[in-house]
Amino acid sequence: MIKKFFLIAPAALFLLTGCNNTAPAANTDIDVATTFVKAVFKSDFKTAGSLLLQDSENLEALKKMEAAAPTSLSEEAEKAYKNADVIIGEWSNVSDTVSIISYSGSFNPDKKNKVKVVKVNGRWLIDLKYTFSGNL
Repeated sequence: MIKKFFLIAPAALFLLTGCNNTAPAANTDIDVATTFVKAVFKSDFKTAGSLLLQDSENLEALKKMEAAAPTSLSEEAEKAYKNADVIIGEWSNVSDTVSIISYSGSFNPDKKNKVKVVKVNGRWLIDLKYTFSGNL
């Protein structure tokens, strides 16, 4: 009986850990920025909101982004957004807790945008106030 356990347990453990479909955690400023932008491209505002600095201005900005998201894209344009890669341009470390990251989408690489990422309590988060005001 014990011999069977030692044969079955590793296989069960392998199967259980191999079936985890969750995305890896975004641990760096660039990871958070990329994950946030991809979520917005896919209109996944739940994921985008989970990476947002939680204050009233940021939550309102995210609501505006969601309301402004195109709802009647052609099938081709929708596919381009959902499959877009995020192209990181400039990356400025303002301090050890603040970064400004310039990016574009592969569907329109000439259109550059910037996002501010701040480290709060050891976690990198998006601060949309900079994106809309340009102030640090």
